[in-house]
Amino acid sequence: MSETFAPPVLNTEIPDGSDRAISGYLDVPRSRATRTAPFRSRAASTNTIVGPGGRSAYQLAVDRGFTGTLAEWLESLEGTPGLDGEPGAPGVPGAGFNYIHTQTAPATVWTIDHNLGGKPNVALVDNEGNEFDGEVFYNNINTITASFGVVVSGTAYLS
Repeated sequence: MSETFAPPVLNTEIPDGSDRAISGYLDVPRSRATRTAPFRSRAASTNTIVGPGGRSAYQLAVDRGFTGTLAEWLESLEGTPGLDGEPGAPGVPGAGFNYIHTQTAPATVWTIDHNLGGKPNVALVDNEGNEFDGEVFYNNINTITASFGVVVSGTAYLS
């Protein structure tokens, strides 16, 4: 049994002014199901295809029994917030004003000579990749001291 495919149908909404973008959906029939793919093109293009306007998702919902205003329908699309995801790993420091200090020997105080000529932001990460807080003191524009309540080794990212 061979399948026949109908040609794509372009449904668009043309905003005010012919020099603005045309947006809509390209309906591509595929056997009994229809896939829609968003598109964008410029109205000034010589190859612009303008077809008949299609029905909005709200109009389709009303056709299938939804009763209510557009605002009520839009509100009905929002579900409950999901759970927070796991924190990500610390990002790579940016270019320029940055320094990475690796503290291999566990200690309650890290002295970091960064020579950045300023007071950088400090992110502290232990050897397992967990960010943690410490008390940071700016000794001068090129040295900081980070103090902790426990001995710890890891990395300090300065930016």
